[in-house]
Amino acid sequence: MSGIGHPTRTVAVSLSLVVALTLASTAQQRDRSQIDEKYTWNLSEIYPSDAAWRQAKDRLAASLPGLEAYKGTLGQSPSRLADALDELYGLAKELSRTFVYASMMSDQDTRVAEYQGMKQEMLQLASNFSAAAAFLEPEILAVGQTKVDEFVAAEPRLAVHHQYLDDILRRRDHTLSDAEERLLASAGLVASAPSTIFNIFANADFPYPEVTLGDGKTVRLDAAGFGFYRTVPNRADREKVMSAFFGALGQYRGAFELGMHKGQYRALVQRKPVAVYRDANRDDRLDLTGDPEWGMYGINIHRASATKTSEEVDKWSAGCQVFQDPKHFDDFMRLVENAAQVWGPRFTYTLLEG
Repeated sequence: MSGIGHPTRTVAVSLSLVVALTLASTAQQRDRSQIDEKYTWNLSEIYPSDAAWRQAKDRLAASLPGLEAYKGTLGQSPSRLADALDELYGLAKELSRTFVYASMMSDQDTRVAEYQGMKQEMLQLASNFSAAAAFLEPEILAVGQTKVDEFVAAEPRLAVHHQYLDDILRRRDHTLSDAEERLLASAGLVASAPSTIFNIFANADFPYPEVTLGDGKTVRLDAAGFGFYRTVPNRADREKVMSAFFGALGQYRGAFELGMHKGQYRALVQRKPVAVYRDANRDDRLDLTGDPEWGMYGINIHRASATKTSEEVDKWSAGCQVFQDPKHFDDFMRLVENAAQVWGPRFTYTLLEG
């Protein structure tokens, strides 16, 4: 483990790379079934099943409180410090393994809510892990350079952690207190939200635009297409590609505005075309296959009933986002009305499944 730095920080960097590296590849083709199997990864080499992953994840979660036993004892002896670091790095390894499985399962199709949920579970667990280990760096700094060097010389197991310990001491001026480090670590899930939202949007919901180039060829600007055609020699073609791609990225901006739902009460109403997927086989299940259709469909954000909580989805939710509880809708509209006074009556809307 020598030289890899703080395990919690290393895990965070590694997981960010997983998201970044898989983003471009998964965006090129929405349906994994259309890709030759030899070009797909085999996640059964990590865990044989989702059930096996779940067991490993639950074991890891149950192990985190055990780190507390090392708090306040790192300076007692070389063996105690070695025990703590071995335990910490062992948990970090399991965290990386479980996170990679959940993340890559999610990246196979970001439209599958089950695997999005698994990835969110791991983001939360990673945040919990960082918070549980937050005491370690401040406590090693309290032990001090001289004593740490003596421990490393006396305990062979600390040799692999020597670089990590040196890095902690070197970053003394940039390390917060135990409480502050724990607070910062606990914010990890919130901090990852923008990246998560973009990943889902870019891979599942973003309808890739098409442009016709100067040679008459019509091309689709998915992740691979955009990366290739934005570098073509023809300047006019490059401008067309950039304009189409980034124009499509901004198409949902201001898609709703304050208005009247069917002329009856205040709600958010559709004000510009949006993309929809049709339930072509009418099986009442979410189908995100084929190309989306664009148009003004009267897709509003409103309530189900003015007086009671609705227990079923009826025809009034044919494409609209509908609040089940009228009290929740009233709370939502108060936020909307207040925001409109500051930023105006138009809104960009993103639905997060949780």
